[in-house]
Amino acid sequence: MFNSYSHIHQIFYKNNKFDGEESIHRIESYCLNDNLIQDDTIVVMPPEPPKQIPLPDFEKPIKEEWFLPDKNDTIFWCIYTYINGQGEYNRIGHSYGNHALNEKQKIIEFIKKNPKLLKSSNVKLTNGNIQEILSEFMVDKTVSSFGIAALAIYYKIPIYMVNEEKKVYLKFLPELEYYEKTPCYLYLNKSERGKPKYKLYLNTTKPNIEDMICLESHLKPFKPASNYKMEDLNQIANKIGFIVPNKIKKMELYEKLCELCGWIL
Repeated sequence: MFNSYSHIHQIFYKNNKFDGEESIHRIESYCLNDNLIQDDTIVVMPPEPPKQIPLPDFEKPIKEEWFLPDKNDTIFWCIYTYINGQGEYNRIGHSYGNHALNEKQKIIEFIKKNPKLLKSSNVKLTNGNIQEILSEFMVDKTVSSFGIAALAIYYKIPIYMVNEEKKVYLKFLPELEYYEKTPCYLYLNKSERGKPKYKLYLNTTKPNIEDMICLESHLKPFKPASNYKMEDLNQIANKIGFIVPNKIKKMELYEKLCELCGWIL
């Protein structure tokens, strides 16, 4: 009946034992006790639930917007993670080298069986380029721009490479009939020792790239100069934030824009 009271070890008391209700009542005022005795019945008072204090905005958990692989070939691992999820990427652990080679071996077999599909990309691939891709995927090497085109076709996704600083982007698109997933956006994060590192955009909302310049390719950012009027070049310059000098000639402006917008993978 009295087990719920705070225990007093009787071994410290020679004569008195706290066996009866009368003894308990005598010391009740000295005990820390949440119980009440009412008509010989012990009533246990439930603890009050803790008050929920709303977190201030700066302490609220923030949903991740970016994924940055800790492996060297950030392009490959960003695209792999987009397809398979971060959980799968984390499970790979230290065996990422063998895992990458196994995945690329599947792509090699796909290319060999479907060589015509590789020419369905918006990136013009020659037979020589396809052989370069096969050689590249046989070793654990950083994915090239042609390799990105192959990944877009193999995984059936549009892939966008974005450089926010330059306000330009590249796109690698399989034919529309092969699309199976929403576009994958990779942003230039930084360069280490001259080697670009990319991060994967995780948000489900489409990033704002409408005000950026879509480049023709990583080799040549624009079509030949004859395709542009001076007004066209001025519009490109405005978009990337380049102040056009007075009395600059068209060809000079074209070459300057090619220099400013050139892509390095």
